[in-house]
Amino acid sequence: MTEKLYYSEPYLREVEATIAKIDFLNGKEAELILDKTIFYPEGGGQPSDRGVIESDNYKIEIDHVYKKDGEVIHHGFLKGNKPKAGDIVKVSIDWFWRYENMKQHTGQHILSAIILKKIGAETTGFQIFDKYNKIEIETDEKLNWNLITEIEIEANHVVSKSIDVEAVWYNELPEDLEQKLRKYVSEKVKGKIRIVKIDDIDIVPCGGMHVKNTREVGLIKVLRFYQKTSKVWRIEFVCGNRALIELNKILLDYSQSLKTIGNKNYPLFKSIEELKESHSNLWKEKEELRKQLIDLKIEGLIEKSIKVKGFNVIILTDEISMKEYQEIATRLIDTHKKTIFLGATNRYALFAKSKDVAIDMNELMRAVMGKFDGKGGGSAILAKGGKYNAKPDEIINEAIEKIKEFL
Repeated sequence: MTEKLYYSEPYLREVEATIAKIDFLNGKEAELILDKTIFYPEGGGQPSDRGVIESDNYKIEIDHVYKKDGEVIHHGFLKGNKPKAGDIVKVSIDWFWRYENMKQHTGQHILSAIILKKIGAETTGFQIFDKYNKIEIETDEKLNWNLITEIEIEANHVVSKSIDVEAVWYNELPEDLEQKLRKYVSEKVKGKIRIVKIDDIDIVPCGGMHVKNTREVGLIKVLRFYQKTSKVWRIEFVCGNRALIELNKILLDYSQSLKTIGNKNYPLFKSIEELKESHSNLWKEKEELRKQLIDLKIEGLIEKSIKVKGFNVIILTDEISMKEYQEIATRLIDTHKKTIFLGATNRYALFAKSKDVAIDMNELMRAVMGKFDGKGGGSAILAKGGKYNAKPDEIINEAIEKIKEFL
């Protein structure tokens, strides 16, 4: 069984160990068991450590550590010669990653304890991600930024008091200690129980990694929160250096947004509201102008229409969008009787008719497309086609000939 130095010496960054077992999964991918390790395996919402296991002849970059059947498995990628069981290796963890995760985990204990104290909400879930952490709480309380700020102030006050964080193993919990726990020991836990204690502020069973003193946590800052169900809220927060990094990203985004908007006197949300209103007005103006242009285009098309068997045939071959073609065609056939619309570009065709024209546009489109190896179809009133090997004028001329035949 691997000796778990991450518990007994949580601030140890390097150690010499022996490979007890190694398996190669495929090529340079390997999984190792060591006689002792400083690598924390993933669990309890805290991600695993990462780092390096190496000798003079090879290096294994460890990206994931997990527990299986009581053993600590180190997964990584090999560079150099193949290791073997019995090799003595240097084991090093990514200390910045580990230490920041320790801060996040201890910060979560403090935050969850203060939330429980202030609004009576139990923490039901916790997870550390690369850039932030999340907890989920159950409460009837409606969270808002005023309440969150009160919680943050009290949590950060605990950090500033420089309270020692203790982690103690028990074969059996004393009754008086058990009554003080923020949450009860899971029935899944067998054998020794590890209790993490921050004075009387938070006492809870936990297998995660923690700092020695609350002052090491640094700033605790809630980034966002939202309601998942009627009683479950998700709160995303950061601690330590990650808090500074994320806050600076937010402030940079804020300052760049204000600079882009060009109005530095208002709060950002007011500037955005003004932009939204301005955009909405411009969009309305644009739509009105677009409709006027279409009206003018329709008037011009009607003036240039041709007569076929007593019907007005309106032709359009401009390279505009199918949406515009359809809008022009629909407005024409809705407002003009005895009208046929024939539209064609290098990519698609659209035929339409008013209801008083005795031609099926679906049949017309299929007949024209059939001559030019195209595809098309639609309804008796409007049909579309494409993928043909013909120019727009050829499509229009063929459609006129077919109209004469059909009529």
